[in-house]
Amino acid sequence: HYIEGRIQLAQHALDNKRPVDALNHVFTALESHEKNKFTGSIDLADTYRLQGKIQLKMALYEDAQNSLKLSLEKRPQSARSWHLLAQAQLHTESYSEAEKSVRSAMDIRTIPSMQADLGVALVSQGQIKAGQSLISEALQDQAIGNFLRHAAFGKSLLKQHKFAAAQPHLEKALTFKESANTRADLAYVMWKLGNQEAAFENLSIAMQLDEEENEYVNEISRQINGPQ
Repeated sequence: HYIEGRIQLAQHALDNKRPVDALNHVFTALESHEKNKFTGSIDLADTYRLQGKIQLKMALYEDAQNSLKLSLEKRPQSARSWHLLAQAQLHTESYSEAEKSVRSAMDIRTIPSMQADLGVALVSQGQIKAGQSLISEALQDQAIGNFLRHAAFGKSLLKQHKFAAAQPHLEKALTFKESANTRADLAYVMWKLGNQEAAFENLSIAMQLDEEENEYVNEISRQINGPQ
């Protein structure tokens, strides 16, 4: 059947790190379903979740949220869809919404990566100790590490003035993805540890990445460049 075939092609393309092709296959399957153009049936909850998962991989975070909400309208008891929605919300800094979504996932079933993402949401809302505990426990499985989890854990340690402990987590976060704010955090940590050269090097990268000149990077810059 044509539509099922398109969904299988989408999953195969995603598995082989070709998200653009994957997304095109999903779009074609959904369009065919809507217009009754070809044979085959479609599970809309699964298809919208797959679409959201692909968009998440492509850093299309707003689109991913829309797709995953459509999936959840069809199947509200999907822990996987709630968790993917939470991840997309974390990327758009919608932390309270992400907390609600991941808690909805954990009401259905709980896995360590969900605990880690609840921790990220809590740390990002200023609940440092509670969030840190959740991330720390989850990160005992190294496979769970990603940008958001290491960046939030490093940030939580920085907030507690545990600079030496924060450094490796901020560095690990930056192996997954560049970020002006996380670079600025690392610059601040290196400055506090007395490594001026590394502090200025990381601050320089943060300033280059910070096209929108956000206040956080500017504040770190003022602290490092001002009187110590």
